[in-house]
Amino acid sequence: MLERTDVADYATILSLIRESDLRGCGNATEWTRLWASWGRRDPAAALAFIQSPEFEDWNSAAKGEARNQTMLHWAETDPAAALRHVESSPEMATGDRTLIYGMVKGWANVDPKAAAEWLFKSGLGMRGEYDVVVEAISRQGGQEELDEWFAGIQKAGAPAKDIQGLAQRISEVKRAFEPDKAAAWLEKNLDEPWAAEGGILGNTAKAFAERDPVQAMEWAGRTGNESATINAMNSWCQRDTAAAGDWVLNNPGSPAYTASVHTFVNFLWRRDQEAARTWAMRIPDESLRAKVLETIPEGLTPGG
Repeated sequence: MLERTDVADYATILSLIRESDLRGCGNATEWTRLWASWGRRDPAAALAFIQSPEFEDWNSAAKGEARNQTMLHWAETDPAAALRHVESSPEMATGDRTLIYGMVKGWANVDPKAAAEWLFKSGLGMRGEYDVVVEAISRQGGQEELDEWFAGIQKAGAPAKDIQGLAQRISEVKRAFEPDKAAAWLEKNLDEPWAAEGGILGNTAKAFAERDPVQAMEWAGRTGNESATINAMNSWCQRDTAAAGDWVLNNPGSPAYTASVHTFVNFLWRRDQEAARTWAMRIPDESLRAKVLETIPEGLTPGG
């Protein structure tokens, strides 16, 4: 119906959708499709209507969604025109970024690398924009192309802010599905400044330990990052405390040994002080054993 209707009548259709909503009928799909169609056919008119008095009494969430859908479909249809509109808009002139997310998302659907280059030049990238760029590149070329592209923009000197934001999102995507591969990717990039920021190593260690705690602990030790060890050990303790404790005692040569000892005892004494003290007495290194015993508070009851 929308495609066969004159765009000039879209405002009337919108009012009918709203009337139906007020009667208790959900019309979210119709709402989205109207703005998608308007964004493809006459996005400037759609944006003008959103700013008109007729739209003033709609809630802010409705306005935001209308803008996003309009810009998304405009940028998918004609990214150059959408970009010109955004860069010359009053919103941009006043620092208002309400048009940016929708435009970048639509642009990323057709050319994510070009959208990313614009973010680098404009300095306007934030988590939402990084999300859609990473998602689009991964969807089009898989993790291999994503890794190659990310390595390339680092060599080309993309801004540190954008590198950090993109690295955070890439690591989230990787560890959500294949934390072992996320860990391997990070191990290759340990010398990069972004690797130690934003909890990337610690969060990856936690996800890795949920799948394979032994491999996660070995990886954490190789990174030399204490946060990685603490997160991996805590994750393991929550799933299998006895197995985690055995690993600690049986791996005194691990680079992660000292941090894992403290992490395990800290986890244990919060649940059972006496059990923590008994376990700590098994630590073969006399000096470390004495230090760990000093960290166990007196007078706590199990679970207290």
